[in-house]
Amino acid sequence: MFLESGTWKMSTSHLISEYFDGWGYGEVTPTGFGCAYTVKPDSVQFNVVSKGLESEGLAFHLEQALLDMADLCVRTGTKAAPRPKL
Repeated sequence: MFLESGTWKMSTSHLISEYFDGWGYGEVTPTGFGCAYTVKPDSVQFNVVSKGLESEGLAFHLEQALLDMADLCVRTGTKAAPRPKL
C-alpha cells in the first residue's frame, strides 16, 4: 500500500491567467494521467494527457460531468459566485 502511494495515477495543475490559451501538463508516471485546468470568466479549459491510457475517454467523461453540472445550475437557477479580483 505504501509503495502505491508514491505512484501518481492522476497529476493535476491549475493555471490562472487570461494570457494562456495554449498550454499543457504531462503525466508524471507512465501509468498515469496529466490533467491541467484553468477557470476563465465564461469557460473552463482542460488538457488531459497520458501515454496510451485513453485520455480521450477521460476527457469525454470529464466534459459530460461538467455539462451535467451546468445543466443542474440552469435548472435550479443557481448563479456562479462572483470571481475574486486578482
